[in-house]
Amino acid sequence: MNVNNPSGGATLELADRRDQHRVATNAAWLLRLRWVAVVGQLLTIGASHLVLGVNLRVYPLVAIVAFTAVSNLILTIWYRIRLSDERSLSPRQEYLYLGIVMTVDLLSLSALLFFAGGIGNPFAIFYFVNLALAAVILPSRWGWTLTTIAVVCLIGLLFQANPLAELTAQPLVAWQVALTLQQAGLIVAFTTSAVVVVYFITRLTSELREREVELRMVEQQRSRSEKLEALGTLAAGAGHELATPLSTIAVVAKELTHHLQGANVSDAVIEDVTLIRSEVDHCRTILDRMTGNFDEERTEGSTRISCTELLEHALSELSDRERVRVHHQDAVNQAQLRVPLENISQAIRGVMQNALDASETTQAIECRVDVQGDFVEFVIVDHGTGMSEDVLKRAGEPFFTTKEPGQGMGLGLFLTRSVIERQGGSLELHSEPGKGVTASIRLPIST
Repeated sequence: MNVNNPSGGATLELADRRDQHRVATNAAWLLRLRWVAVVGQLLTIGASHLVLGVNLRVYPLVAIVAFTAVSNLILTIWYRIRLSDERSLSPRQEYLYLGIVMTVDLLSLSALLFFAGGIGNPFAIFYFVNLALAAVILPSRWGWTLTTIAVVCLIGLLFQANPLAELTAQPLVAWQVALTLQQAGLIVAFTTSAVVVVYFITRLTSELREREVELRMVEQQRSRSEKLEALGTLAAGAGHELATPLSTIAVVAKELTHHLQGANVSDAVIEDVTLIRSEVDHCRTILDRMTGNFDEERTEGSTRISCTELLEHALSELSDRERVRVHHQDAVNQAQLRVPLENISQAIRGVMQNALDASETTQAIECRVDVQGDFVEFVIVDHGTGMSEDVLKRAGEPFFTTKEPGQGMGLGLFLTRSVIERQGGSLELHSEPGKGVTASIRLPIST
């Protein structure tokens, strides 16, 4: 995922896509469930009539089940054509079609009950399955509409239905327990209904939890992007506002140095003036680095490159390269990435440099590269003093650094995480005090 400039409109568009995906998924499951219902209804009719000897009106019942099967076949073909042609309906249109389908299913169930004992048939409990699924899949207005239809059908079945005397007249004996056909059917119907309802409700709650996690991730990325934009604006403003006074100070310091040459002044004064010029140059370097990093972060395009080429590019400008021990599998040589080369190289190089700075000058750091599914993972391990839990939580915050004053601005890790996450990757840090830091960079493989 490449989130370059999150906004309210982009967030709404993302929510619409997720809503559309959820509705399409529920529609696919509803089609499967209707096939299960067709098979279950045929088996129930066959077992009741042929095995238990119940005097059913078989032809009308089979005709109703056949209508459900034919309608589901047409809907299945229609959905497959839509998917193959990449046609998309709005969630409102999807809800309309699903609502019509579930209304037809409700009326079909009522027709089956009409020819098979009416409300006395224990399978009337399946009204609750239809209504529960409607509450899960459809908007509330559809749920209440179907509830009204179900109540009307139920009242109609109380007064108009073909009775089945066998429901209460024929006892069934199983495991030394005598049950009427109605009681046995109630057990089967209740068990089936409970399984269907619990399955769909638990699936919905699981989907909601996943959606909440995704929304939190989007919110975190949006917040990080807003901080990045604010810092970029701050850096550009600071560079513009401070460039003139810093240039003036540099010119004055240069002239002052020129006038002091050969004058009867102490060496300490000359050293102070030289120090002023040096610190002014240092300030300008910091400003140039800040504005340059943010500008490159916003403007560089993506390049297709192999994983080994990216790693070599990152190492090419690294100081103390000989202290980096690289290990990678053969699969890494075939992995291709599509990334902004300079930004990603700088990100990996910055993490390596942090690891080198945290380790003793005589110690080497480890860089392990591996393919993990659809990602390439760079694992960089140092042998420094590590981080406490509190420091680890703040690592990556803008302007937070554990380095000595003048050694870092506290923006490197923040920019690194930002550019990596913009490419759909991730940066994770693991550490314990006294055991060094392990940084894991994951980047998606280009297909």
